Amino acid sequence: VAGPVNLLIGLWMGASIPLSPALLVALVTGFFAYGLSLALYVLALRDLGAARTGAYFSTAPFLGAVLSVVALGENVTWGLFAAGALMGLGVWLHVRPPRREK
Repeated sequence: VAGPVNLLIGLWMGASIPLSPALLVALVTGFFAYGLSLALYVLALRDLGAARTGAYFSTAPFLGAVLSVVALGENVTWGLFAAGALMGLGVWLHVRPPRREK
């Protein structure tokens, strides 16, 4: 509902629909960045539970940073390595099997 409403508001305010590759890029980006990720998130909630899904979902910024290095040629920094190590440790602590008390 929000998409068509926002489109109508934009047209009413004088904007035009871009008839170029930019429109296709925007649609594909929206599908993957929002639509597919939300569907996978809901499936993960059902199959993994809220806690584990939250742990995995919280790594999205790090994965975005890695993709920016690979796809856009961004610089790799020590902060990126530190963040990745801390996120990896957090996910591992969250999903590892529970310790057995002796």
